[in-house]
Amino acid sequence: MVQEWQITNRLKHRNIVATKESFFGDGQLIMILEFCEYGDLNTQIEEKKDGLSVWTDVELYSVLLQITKGLEFAHANDVMHLDLKPGNIFVKEDNVLKIGDFGICKVVQVGRVKRKEVKDEKVARQGTVHYCSPGALKGHRESPSDDIWALGCILHELATR
Repeated sequence: MVQEWQITNRLKHRNIVATKESFFGDGQLIMILEFCEYGDLNTQIEEKKDGLSVWTDVELYSVLLQITKGLEFAHANDVMHLDLKPGNIFVKEDNVLKIGDFGICKVVQVGRVKRKEVKDEKVARQGTVHYCSPGALKGHRESPSDDIWALGCILHELATR
């Protein structure tokens, strides 16, 4: 949790959930995050499941643009999210989307990461299997492209609902 605090404190961007305050209480780190009044993208998906609503091209483009901007900023600051999914994308007023929950992210020099298979041992991976890239599922090293794959999965989910 300390790593998540350090990362969210340094990732200040319109499309990333901000840490408003943090402190220790009862021996635990407590983080107060920016309030996202419309919940997460998963909630938005469930609301459109009624069959009467579909995601318009404009809405899909907005999701793509906003999450890409947030990921671009995170990757430029050497952070890979590695658990991007609708439940970790939060919705604020005016449909501003924010990436949150950096609990299992990885800090690396993104420009120097090269995907390669680990021959002797598999890389222990966490994350939500439905949004994991094929390389991640095969135990390859993490890469910024894992986040891009997850974004593609999210867009596919939105477009086919």
